[in-house]
Amino acid sequence: MMTTIRAASIHDLDAFVEVVRCATRHMDDHGISQWDDIYPSKSLLQTDIDKQHIYVIEDTGTIAGFVTVKEDGQAS
Repeated sequence: MMTTIRAASIHDLDAFVEVVRCATRHMDDHGISQWDDIYPSKSLLQTDIDKQHIYVIEDTGTIAGFVTVKEDGQAS
């Protein structure tokens, strides 16, 4: 098993949307209403990729997750 972290690319966008969809459903099932069908949106994820704010965690070449890192302290 090899875990790596790398900057996200636009090619990761569809995988991120799927991760968000699954995570949103999981959180809803557990009474957590942090995300919904509107936030985080695909366009927001794309903007964060374009601004190089998203990093991908891969396990043996498969996306295991991602993290958004911003230094401005503002939520997007």
